[in-house]
Amino acid sequence: MWLYVLYAVAVFVFYFSLKKDPPKLNGVYSQPTKFYWLKFYIFYVLLTLRHRKAKQRKNAEITEEDHKDADLLQGGWGKEGGGGKRSIKLLERMHTLPPDMPKAVDAVYFNAANMDGYYFSVGTAHRPNRIMNAFFILRVPGLGILENIEMPSTNLPVDDVPGAYAAKGITVKCLEPMKKWHISYRGLMHLNKNVNKNPVNADITMIWTNFGDYFDFDMENSVECIARAIATEPWSRAMFKRLQASHQTHYEQFGDIQATIKIDGQKESRVQMRSMRDHTIANHRDWGELRRYIMTIFHLEDGTCIHTSVISMPDAVFSRLELGYIVLPDKSKLAVDRIEVPLPELGEDGQVPKSFSYAFYAGGLRYDVDVMIVDSTKFVMGLENGAVVHENMAEFVCNGVRGSGFTEWEYKNGY
Repeated sequence: MWLYVLYAVAVFVFYFSLKKDPPKLNGVYSQPTKFYWLKFYIFYVLLTLRHRKAKQRKNAEITEEDHKDADLLQGGWGKEGGGGKRSIKLLERMHTLPPDMPKAVDAVYFNAANMDGYYFSVGTAHRPNRIMNAFFILRVPGLGILENIEMPSTNLPVDDVPGAYAAKGITVKCLEPMKKWHISYRGLMHLNKNVNKNPVNADITMIWTNFGDYFDFDMENSVECIARAIATEPWSRAMFKRLQASHQTHYEQFGDIQATIKIDGQKESRVQMRSMRDHTIANHRDWGELRRYIMTIFHLEDGTCIHTSVISMPDAVFSRLELGYIVLPDKSKLAVDRIEVPLPELGEDGQVPKSFSYAFYAGGLRYDVDVMIVDSTKFVMGLENGAVVHENMAEFVCNGVRGSGFTEWEYKNGY
């Protein structure tokens, strides 16, 4: 009997090894192969152990002496697997970009929205040689979309403002780590992308304050999401080298913005918006390596805050990577475990639809999301203008609850 069993197993293994792997969808998106589940559980276990190690030491705060800028830029933290809670003072400060890293980045980004139709986003990414990839966008109901006059270009010279990310009238500065930031714009802005008319003069000041703790993508990501992305790709020594090189320090935090807005000397407006901010520190950021992504960030009327991203960057590592988290009204956090956004069908032609639906899973629950874009603008991004970013301002319905925010779509330039 045992001989028959062994024979059957041998035959199964032989024919299983001959089974052809499915082709890539659209020639881009990898599909699970015959060894997918084995690869998945290998990395699921490895990542689970890594997260467990980090949680065991979560109360040991890392000081500036323990981790320098180079560790954050080079992904040293990720390689070590976590060693405690990093100093927020170290994370929040501006970082020195070494001259031997020509594509290093220290980037801070904010977006915000409310149900009255105000939308705001600003990006400030320090690059070497005193260049900043920067933009400032504000939608005012009844007026339209205001943009800094350099757009759609985002390669701007750095302004010397101590302790601030600053360029061409845009200023972003940390006032209290993980708690309070200052944002301002003073200068001329185009209205509704009309570069042929006289620009308007804007004086905008915002104070951002936190809503709960930050989400560290290095230590709090869903193990399931990362293991699934790695298991789906073909494995090779080159692939794992690219995986290691692609690591970056990235964290996000939801909060609230109190804005004072004055356009062309008109009456001052005071506006409150729910906001998300992020901070990225990396030794290499090339927007041209991002083939496309759909990043959706919004908040609901019940206080829930949501971020889901689906990213395709096969030139770097992943043809499809899912990332995300939610912040509940009590300020507790949950990692997103799965995002059902069909990239091969949704916007693959380079066109952003006016509305779409998708689902995601977190904490064992399914969230169904309807997205309706109300306005949008676009700009080029990167040192070589390697990407086109569509900043889409939208209204949402998630499990029957209304919300507002952004769905940002990026395409590699020339896509």
